[in-house]
Amino acid sequence: MLTRMQSRRPQAQGNLSRFPYLSPWRAAHVRSWCIALMTLVCWLQPNLARADEGLVIATPELAGETLGTRLDILEDTTGALTIDEITSPALSEKFRRSHENVPGFGLTKSAYWLRWKVANQRAQAQRWLLEVGYPPLDDVRLFVPRPDGSFDLRQTGDHLPFAARDIAYHNFLFELDQPPGVATYYLRVRTSGAITLPLKAWSPNAFLQHLTTNQPPIWIFYGLMLVMAAYNLFLFLSIREITYLYYVCYIVCYAGFQFTLNGLSFQYFWPNQTWWNGKALTLFIGLSFGFGALFNRYFLTTWRWFPRLDRYLLFVGWASFALSLASLVLEYAISIRLLVVWGVHVVLVGLLSAALAAAQGSRPAIFYVASWLLLLAGIFFYLLRTLGVVPGSFFTDWGLQLGASLEVTLLSLGLADRINMMRGDLEVLNRQLTLNVNELSTALDRAESATRAKSDFLANVSHELRTPLNAIINIPEGLLEDFRETSAVLCDGCKTIFALEAGEHPSDERPCPECRAVGTLRAHKAWTYQGKAEETARYLGYIHKSSKHLLAVVSSILDLSKLEAERMELHVENIELAALLDDTVSPLQQLAAAQGVEVAIAPVPQGSRIQGDRVKIAQIVVNLVGNAIKFSHQGGEVRVEVEAEVDAHVIRVSDEGIGIAPSDRERIFESFSQVDSSNTRKFGGTGLGLTISKKLVELHGGSIWVDSELGRGSTFSVRLPNGHPRARTEEVAPAISAENHRLGTRDGRASVRTGKLAAPGAQ
Repeated sequence: MLTRMQSRRPQAQGNLSRFPYLSPWRAAHVRSWCIALMTLVCWLQPNLARADEGLVIATPELAGETLGTRLDILEDTTGALTIDEITSPALSEKFRRSHENVPGFGLTKSAYWLRWKVANQRAQAQRWLLEVGYPPLDDVRLFVPRPDGSFDLRQTGDHLPFAARDIAYHNFLFELDQPPGVATYYLRVRTSGAITLPLKAWSPNAFLQHLTTNQPPIWIFYGLMLVMAAYNLFLFLSIREITYLYYVCYIVCYAGFQFTLNGLSFQYFWPNQTWWNGKALTLFIGLSFGFGALFNRYFLTTWRWFPRLDRYLLFVGWASFALSLASLVLEYAISIRLLVVWGVHVVLVGLLSAALAAAQGSRPAIFYVASWLLLLAGIFFYLLRTLGVVPGSFFTDWGLQLGASLEVTLLSLGLADRINMMRGDLEVLNRQLTLNVNELSTALDRAESATRAKSDFLANVSHELRTPLNAIINIPEGLLEDFRETSAVLCDGCKTIFALEAGEHPSDERPCPECRAVGTLRAHKAWTYQGKAEETARYLGYIHKSSKHLLAVVSSILDLSKLEAERMELHVENIELAALLDDTVSPLQQLAAAQGVEVAIAPVPQGSRIQGDRVKIAQIVVNLVGNAIKFSHQGGEVRVEVEAEVDAHVIRVSDEGIGIAPSDRERIFESFSQVDSSNTRKFGGTGLGLTISKKLVELHGGSIWVDSELGRGSTFSVRLPNGHPRARTEEVAPAISAENHRLGTRDGRASVRTGKLAAPGAQ
């Protein structure tokens, strides 16, 4: 056993002799680190090799692998380099590795060459697909390597008919067979617009699965755009609002732009029209800007908020149409550059107008700003995904479509909200119109009632005027029949008239029996009255009474015309109500007694005094008491009383007459209105008494009202303020001072002219 141990010791020493300067412990430690380092290198070797070589491994599981960082890129400014020149050692060294997942070169006239390597680690050939996911490329040439070192050319682009493509797909899709080993592929791209190169590698099965999940969202997006366009077109045809037509045109043009940009228009609509396919994109862009600007005007009603900005939006719209039409004759490179710059300007102007309108309280502007922010957000995330800044996801891959879908949806909601606002405004207008119609109907009824009232009034007034006039005219005619014409002699000297006896003739030679003057007598016609004195006196009384009645009617009409013209004057003085009522009501008691009606005056409170026009207030009392007597039944009672308030006195006249219906209690105070024409004819009068009384009361700053019950009687109440009416007309005093000075004063009392500016009830 010792022998074995000894025999093993030299072996151990022999192993450690590789590190003669290390101790046994340190040598074992270094050996452990070497083993760990070798293990890490072995694990990283495939990845490092892939990163260094930029290989694309062709496998059946190849599912849309992005080639961006595996590409070597060379710019061909002349566009004249050939594949032989590109593969030469001199130019091969000029390729530079791409650091972007999706290389983009903007608007350029250069051609770009891309190079990458594909490795097939299997024993048999592997079929794979190369997708160039940017359809608006004019010339795309793929150089597929052959076993002998030459290349097979595959050419496509939107300048070639759609049938020239390897696979009928809206993006450029190449079907390739990769033999075992590593091969280098070259791709040459040139276009008159912007160059963006999203290259992906697919296995056939993975690509079919990709189509299964990728195509439905695309058609859902375009279906949504179509539905929105059809819905708003229906609204336009229904309500004829031009905003909806502009919105429909905007949706159609924007969807056409997206359809063309995605290559679907070339695939389905015009697969052989290469010229039109190159012009359609710029045409739809310009039309989208134009209809969007016009839609902006009508959607935000900018003419209400900012007229100058509205005119500028109109200019933007028509200028966009002009640019879209000009793109049909301009080169694509020129037109796309103009439209890109113009589009940024259009978006900024639209957002500015919407922000300003929203600041002014426009609710549609909020929908507009939100919709455009969502669209810009979708474009932003799509660009971030395209440039490889953020990883691919549902929101980044479909950001453009999602943003556009949300935009058109929000704008449609904004239009629907506008319909709701219009409906609300229409309901308000309908209510206002209904109110106006009702008011007009009421006014028409009042006008018709006023017309009928005026007709009745004219009939009553003509009756009231004709009755006294008949007496004034007919009675004198009867009296004239008692007068006889006789022959007589007139003395020109003493003016004495002498009757002639039968058969006697005047003589120039006879002296005047009265003055004894000679030659002064001459023939003269004289009238003698043969009626009875008592009958004559009675007839003259009738004439006097009719004349007074006629004067009263005319005075009432004149008073009403003065009140209507606001030319009535007040002669203000201190009035003791007890004396006023006694002087006014007492003469009416004889009239009341003749009709079997009793008139009573209640005791007036001590010291009841007001300031006003004594004649006008007496006229008010006479009208009220006279009406109460006229409409009272025989044996009824008319009561007059006064109630003292703090700053006013209320005069009440009550009767036990026919009463007034509730519907007529306000109308009886209107001009030319009576409760019943038959009553007016039965009881007589013009019907102006209450109208004049109401206006006289208001002229004093007071109020008048009635409480009544049909068949039970009525109570008219007049509230007259105690203060001077001048205090209620101070507002018009400067305007009437000159007129009052011209009119002067009457009977030493102040003459006050009041008008509409007088405030009823002011003290």
